[in-house]
Amino acid sequence: ELANTLAKYEPYPTEENLQKAYDARKVRFLDLIKYIMGMGGLVTFSEKVSEAFAEFIAEHNTLAPNQIQFLIVLRDFIINNGELTKKDLVSEPFTKLHARGFLGIFPQQMQTEILLFTNKILHYA
Repeated sequence: ELANTLAKYEPYPTEENLQKAYDARKVRFLDLIKYIMGMGGLVTFSEKVSEAFAEFIAEHNTLAPNQIQFLIVLRDFIINNGELTKKDLVSEPFTKLHARGFLGIFPQQMQTEILLFTNKILHYA
């Protein structure tokens, strides 16, 4: 009902526009409105992604410095772009860390684990 009422105003505050404005890509419209009205909290997409990467790095405490650096670049890429494809992992900015990007830094098993991890983040964050 609130969404229909707001649709009458310019600029139209769509769920997508509010999600972008508040860096809350997977937050429901009603939760965004509650946050705007001061009736609830909001964890931003950037915060969720950063927290997930911090936990991932902490769980994998045997990572080499260049692998950690890659994961930090990956975190920033996801935060800035909101998406990720396998092709991205072998392109700039990842090829600055290794000519083969992702493929040159991690063994196959870890590559699979990172792909599953990033897919989960992008789906749920």
